[in-house]
Order: sequence, then structure tokens, then C-alpha cells
Amino acid sequence: MFVQLIELNAPRFRIVNVKLPKAAPSEQEIVPVLVDARDGLPLRLAMRWVMRSRRMAVGEKTLADDLRAASLLYAFAEDELGLNLDETFAEGRRLNASELERLIEYLRAGKGGMRGIRALSTTGQIVANAERFLRWLAKPLDRGGKTFVSPQDIVLYHEQLNHSFADLRAFRSRGQRKDPLSAEQDLALAALISPLKRSNGRYEAPLRFPDSCPWHPLTRLRNWIGYLLARELGLRRGETGKVRIDDVRDVDGPCIAVRRRPHDPEDIRTSGSRPKVKTVERELPISQVLAMAIRQYSHTLLRDGGRRGCSTPYLLVTADGSPISGSSLDAVWRAINNVLKLDLSWHVLRHTWAEETADDLLEEHSGQLDSSEVVLGIIRELGGWAPGSSTPLIYIRNALKKRGNAYLRKRNSKFDRELLHG
Repeated sequence: MFVQLIELNAPRFRIVNVKLPKAAPSEQEIVPVLVDARDGLPLRLAMRWVMRSRRMAVGEKTLADDLRAASLLYAFAEDELGLNLDETFAEGRRLNASELERLIEYLRAGKGGMRGIRALSTTGQIVANAERFLRWLAKPLDRGGKTFVSPQDIVLYHEQLNHSFADLRAFRSRGQRKDPLSAEQDLALAALISPLKRSNGRYEAPLRFPDSCPWHPLTRLRNWIGYLLARELGLRRGETGKVRIDDVRDVDGPCIAVRRRPHDPEDIRTSGSRPKVKTVERELPISQVLAMAIRQYSHTLLRDGGRRGCSTPYLLVTADGSPISGSSLDAVWRAINNVLKLDLSWHVLRHTWAEETADDLLEEHSGQLDSSEVVLGIIRELGGWAPGSSTPLIYIRNALKKRGNAYLRKRNSKFDRELLHG
């Protein structure tokens, strides 16, 4: 068994990466497991949480963050309650309101680790992860318990957790959301990086790029394919880097499968630079233009800017035939940003795709009583968000806001005409 230790703040506990038995010759999975550093044994409920609930829903970094928060709950149970969390919570114990307050004080004071007082933003993030574990612990059927807890009791406990942690959750640090491309920026980007077209507006075949394209000639086709995956399909950066040749299929037309492959043995990239598929798998139709670009890229020799001759199954590759790393994917935008004087990234393209898709779907489903719910469900499916995710609502609200502003501008113009010509 392969085990790699990862340093953790709490000295009593460690996270180890454990290689699971192969499910098939082409599959290999490594999952983080929380162990007691004093005896080297895994913590039972934390391991069940990972294996039964979290491992297929989130990436390895998120799993590690989850387990760091779980380790603090184990430390709190020992230090403040004098309990073994695995033994007592397996029997159905839950934290009461007073104990939840003590937990908050424990985390805020920096206990359970080697650091001093934690910042409110740090504590807020820990609390969010710890709350997720506590919610799971309250469900005996999920954690393998034998006791019966009524659904009403679980709902009440969840409400208690929500109330206890509400103030700290508000301090969770969040990055500044980048705005999507404006219509002018979208056109300028496409004009800068797209292949040459004939007089009738169709792309030349084989695809050729203008000298004005700021990418290196040998990376232009590869980078443009990545751009199309993000702009046409809304793929995340990690999903773009994880697409394999065998994910490009023909199911009622060309399509691409977005698949989760935890620690694929053929993915030779280091953990820090390895792109990751974040949440939900899906299969998405692609345009004939993107299909044509992938065919040309696949049949062009590596030395000429294609991928023919490389051994990796991953679609986008570097000059030596290795799968493209996360840092190389980020570097794609440096030359573009220097020319356009923007701060573009893969997620900017995803935002642009999502708001455009929300607006188009609202138009297509206008008149239906539950149009927003229908649009929300479709965007979740297409964008790979979890079934309960509220993130797509942001794009729906923005699309509705744009429609509302357009209506007001049109309405205001009527008053302007009356003022000017009255």
C-alpha cells in the first residue's frame, strides 16, 4: 500500500494519501485518510465520511481541507468533552447548543493545532467544513449506525447548526468574482486568436492562424481548442486539462465526456499542477468547428504543433508530448492579456458562457410558470454543478437584471421623447 504523509497543524492527527486497490487495470485511486498519529490507525467515522459521501463529490484538495476540519472536531471532543468521537458519535451523540458555543470558542482561540488565535475568515472556513461533517454524523444511515433518528430531529439539528455557525460563516474569505466578457471584449478576443476565414465567413481548412495571434505558432491550435472548450461549453480550467482523446465521441453527433478520474495512473502531472474535474460528470455536444479543430490537432505531428506521436491519452499536450499542467493552462492567457489589456482567465470564459446560456434559456422557456426552475436545472446539468448548488442562480439573476435594465432603458426613452418633443 502506498502511503504519503501530509503535514497537518494538529500534532495528534495526520492526513495520509492511501492508494486503493485497482477497480480495473486502467484505474487507480488515491484518497486522503485521517489517522491518529499516536497509533497510526485511521479515524473510523472520518474515513467513512470520505469514502461514502465526499470522495466522489469533491477533489483531493477539498477532501484534505474537510479532514483538517474533522481533525479539529476530534481534538475538541478529546480536550473539551473528554470523549472519543468515533465511539460516542457512532452511538448517536450530537453536540448541544452549549457544546457548539464551546466548539466555536475552541476554534477561534486556535486550539487543536499549533497556531495562535485564528483569523475570523480562517475560522469561518473551518466552521463551514466542520459543520458539513457534523451534519453527516447526525444521519445514522449515512455513517453506518444502528440507531433511529427521525427526519424531524435531523432537520431541527441542522437548523441548530445553521444558527450556531451563521455569524462565523459570514466571515468566510471569498475571492473577488471576475466579471464576464462584455460583448466588445468577447468579439475582440475571438478576432485576436481565431483561425483565418474565407470571404464567405467559413474557416479555412486546414485551420491556419494569422501572424497577429500572440500565441507561439506551435501552441495556437492547442490553445484555441482550450478556448473553445471553455467558451462554448463552459468547462472549468481543470476540466479542460483533463479531457482525454477517448472522451471525444460521436453520440448523435460529436460530443465530449467530462469524466472524474481520481489519480489516473496515466496522469503523470504532479499533484500541485494536475488539473482536476471538480464536481459532476456530464456529456456535452460540441460544435462541428471544435470537432474539426480536434481532428486536425490529433493528426498533426507534435513537432508541428499537434499531438500526433505523444503517448499520453490527454488531449492538450506540451511541446514534449506531456499532458498540459495547470500552470501552463494559466500561462495561456498572459500573451492575450498583454495585448488586450484585460485580466482574462478560464473562469472568465466560464462566467461568460453561464450568463449567456442563462439569458438564452430564459428566452427559450419564457411564458412557463416555472421557467426559472427549469433554467436552473438545465444550467446545473450543463455546467457540472452539484444538484443542490445555488451558484447558477447568480447567472440567472444577472440575466434577469440585464433584461430588466433593457426594459427600463426602453421605457425611459419614451419619457425622453415626450420631454424633448412635448
